[in-house]
Amino acid sequence: MIVKTGNKEDLRDLSELWVKMIKEIYPEWQPDVLTWIERNKILCDNDNYHISYVKEAHKIVGFMDGVVFYEPAIGKNVALAQHLYIKPDFRNTRAAYLLCIHMKRIAKDAHAEVIEINAMPYVVQAYLKMGFKKEQTVMRRFL
Repeated sequence: MIVKTGNKEDLRDLSELWVKMIKEIYPEWQPDVLTWIERNKILCDNDNYHISYVKEAHKIVGFMDGVVFYEPAIGKNVALAQHLYIKPDFRNTRAAYLLCIHMKRIAKDAHAEVIEINAMPYVVQAYLKMGFKKEQTVMRRFL
């Protein structure tokens, strides 16, 4: 397995994984792929946005993206992982671990002092075992 830093040219391929991630969690949702691609093209022009992916035998099997920003509430630079998705057949491999190590390297290079991860409830226990603390819960209500 190899981890690569993504760019605009990778977004179409990565969008397939993004849709799989959304549909796995929320099968009733209709993800807007074209808007995701266009939004992320704009984000790729920002040095604070990062997207990485892991390949196995020339196939993309997972991706992670996030931003680095200064959080005045804590007075520190924060690396926020927004999405992390691994194809089901590769979840018991080193794919997620390799992406997390890659993210940590990006965070350190960007002088981040804190890593935050947006995590679905079913993976909270795994992150707690890695030393993260649960500090927030996102609530959602559709209008």
